[in-house]
Amino acid sequence: MLILVQHFLLFFDLLVNSIIILLLQNKIILLLFAVLQDIALLLSIALFFVSFINTSYFKAGFLLPLIRRFWLTLLITALYAILSLIFQAVFLSHTLNRPDGYKNSWSSLIQVLYVLHRSIAVLFYYAYKRTSLCICSSKFYNTDLLFNAQS
Repeated sequence: MLILVQHFLLFFDLLVNSIIILLLQNKIILLLFAVLQDIALLLSIALFFVSFINTSYFKAGFLLPLIRRFWLTLLITALYAILSLIFQAVFLSHTLNRPDGYKNSWSSLIQVLYVLHRSIAVLFYYAYKRTSLCICSSKFYNTDLLFNAQS
């Protein structure tokens, strides 16, 4: 069930990233979707750590093998979360301060942040889904294999 919630949150983030450009006319809905996207991202990060806590490795106190195995996903997730917040803050501050919204002016900062955010988003979606499917594997929950591998 946890993996379904994780994938739903990932799909919601992808959906918001896809339709955010269509919502430029209504500033309130744009702000609402940005806040919902941040909440979904924080929930997905929390569920990511909950899935770590449920493994036999974590329960046995072997946190280092988990971190070694999934360090790249942790790094990409942190980078994506930081970049999402920066992009949304700059984008929304520029959009909400203009009377016509954000129809015809893309500053160079917004363009760079947009490209970086969407590029890291693709890496985040891949790494997060791969990790969520991998962490479901029985080898992370079988205590016999855990203690045989460590001795």
